[in-house]
Amino acid sequence: MHHEDIQLNVLVYVDDLIISGNDHEAIVKFKTYLSECFHMKDLGTLKYFLGIEVARNLEGIFLCQRKYALDILSEVGLLGAKPASIPVEQHHRLALANGRFLDDPNGTGDSWAILSISVSLVLSYLIVFMFSLSSCSN
Repeated sequence: MHHEDIQLNVLVYVDDLIISGNDHEAIVKFKTYLSECFHMKDLGTLKYFLGIEVARNLEGIFLCQRKYALDILSEVGLLGAKPASIPVEQHHRLALANGRFLDDPNGTGDSWAILSISVSLVLSYLIVFMFSLSSCSN
């Protein structure tokens, strides 16, 4: 919304709202209006949104996904893992497996496909964000 010199910005994601603007009184009035129309809970100053940490200082706003990446590492039990300059040893030759395949607990193949997709997703997130972890501060 933009009226004269007052600007309100509203970002909506499912049932979450981020409201910002250049006029504190207009923001308060807008939040009061929304509270009268809908059941709302004001969580105060934005700290986290969709896995993104929001930090403020005198220089501006800093966005960081450190906590999100650490949560993923914790979930897969790799918090104590040490970083490597490359994900796989160079010139490593893979050998054929001689043992039997693992049993599928459901007999459908779905659980192993889901596990494979989950591990792939976690690894892709970590590869994308692992270099930015060192630049995030707590």
